[in-house]
Amino acid sequence: MANRSSAGNSPKKKFGGVVAVQAKQAADKAEGKLSKRATASAKPAPTEKKTERKTEKKVEHAIQKLAKAATSAKRGAEKILKETAPKRAKSASFRRAKKVEPIVEEPIVNIHELTSEQTDKMIKTFRKASAAAEKNIPKKRKVSYSNFLHKGPSSGKKYMVDLRVHTPGTVGYFTSGGVEPGPALVRLAKVKGLDMIGLTDFYSSSYIDIIHQTVPNPSIAIVPGFDLCTVIGSCRDVHITCLFPENFRSADLKRVLDELGVPDYAAGRSDFIFERPFGETLKIVEAAGGVVIPSQLDKTPYRQLAIAPLVEIYGIRTFDLVHPENTEFFKERWPDGEFVFFSFSNSTALAQIGSRVASIKLSSPTFEGVSELCERRIS
Repeated sequence: MANRSSAGNSPKKKFGGVVAVQAKQAADKAEGKLSKRATASAKPAPTEKKTERKTEKKVEHAIQKLAKAATSAKRGAEKILKETAPKRAKSASFRRAKKVEPIVEEPIVNIHELTSEQTDKMIKTFRKASAAAEKNIPKKRKVSYSNFLHKGPSSGKKYMVDLRVHTPGTVGYFTSGGVEPGPALVRLAKVKGLDMIGLTDFYSSSYIDIIHQTVPNPSIAIVPGFDLCTVIGSCRDVHITCLFPENFRSADLKRVLDELGVPDYAAGRSDFIFERPFGETLKIVEAAGGVVIPSQLDKTPYRQLAIAPLVEIYGIRTFDLVHPENTEFFKERWPDGEFVFFSFSNSTALAQIGSRVASIKLSSPTFEGVSELCERRIS
């Protein structure tokens, strides 16, 4: 009986109240079967008395055994039901509380089917928010680029110029055998449609006289000058083209170079760095009647370091650029600068003459016409 009782209690641990209900139902069913068997056993069987007596004893024993088992199972089931009643009640309450209402989805709106009135109503809130945000944004000054480029003389005419042309006076100049560079240089410039060229060797003036001796009556304007590499601020690679009137000859240029303090051994060398302060150099060149044009400072970010001091301190507004079509660096900082942008070939061989040219509006294709565009303007 102890074992059966423990067996009856084991469903409590595993399955709780559900098993207890099933066990009670099984016990009730067992009692019904016992009742039916008892009724059936009361009927006399057509056998001998001895056999009937043994059978009756076996049946009685079986009935008693089943009755005890049924009683034990019924008690165990009632005990489990009693103990698990609060838990089952709580579980049912939890399930009722957790009942979720079905989600009702909004109908999908096809924006293409909306009328203009409906769309206006939908975005009205966003329009108000946008208008409020615009009021809080500080208004920027409208930048006009009408004065960014210098307009040139009103009565001027456009001319093709290349004012940075090197000669054999520069170390590393490529010459073709059997060809006299002087006359060939002038003829080639004319063929390429140039109206004016500038002969500017590094720290050298010797070739100006050679040109005038070999080409006494040139068909184009020839402006003498020289190039130098100087220091401005933290940049030690600032190339400067210095131009002078057409009547300057080699001796006149040499006098200016001596006044600047350029040593003789620097003649023709593009790698020589001229250490004199730029302000003093500018003053000496202009006092001699010349003009200064910074050259190819947009070629590298390192060279660009010199642009701001040239514009803001020295008032330079004329530049020879590698990419004159890309002037955003100037436009962002000085939209009212009235700049003049050239693009010269910096040729070191006959074939390179006119590879970069500037079509510029001048009062005349002369040094005087160029100097008008190179006037410095201090803001």
